[in-house]
Amino acid sequence: MLLTPLYVPTIVPTQMASLTRKDRSPYWYCCFTRPDGTRTKVSTKQTNRNDAMAVCLEWELAATKAGHGALTETQAQKVVSDIVERVSGQPLVFHTVTEWMRFWLKGKQQTRASSTYERYHQIVEQFIEFLGNRASLGVVGVMEHSHPASSA
Repeated sequence: MLLTPLYVPTIVPTQMASLTRKDRSPYWYCCFTRPDGTRTKVSTKQTNRNDAMAVCLEWELAATKAGHGALTETQAQKVVSDIVERVSGQPLVFHTVTEWMRFWLKGKQQTRASSTYERYHQIVEQFIEFLGNRASLGVVGVMEHSHPASSA
């Protein structure tokens, strides 16, 4: 059996991102092309050139994907989380509505009267049920799906 290679289109930035420094600033600035084609210069808040370049390349790739309509909310969150983890050692955590509501509720269980907690519990569970499949989205995703302008 003859196997043919699979063609997978790749999104490649049209211009290479670069770094520069401004007078009196310890930070490196990333120069890259935005989705609308304009060039921009943004502080990476990094003093190490290699760390700054890593951040810069992530931004450039995200901007390129956004320009091609291929950047989803999940991918954007991953880009930001990867950058934060690279810099701080701790990734960002993005919760679904269900996860966040139950986390909030657990905190109330320890700080409120049991009758208040039971009332909150019932309301949270009813809200999650009301949301249906949207409860598995992030808060921003629920807001985007609920906004009248998004259904147009």
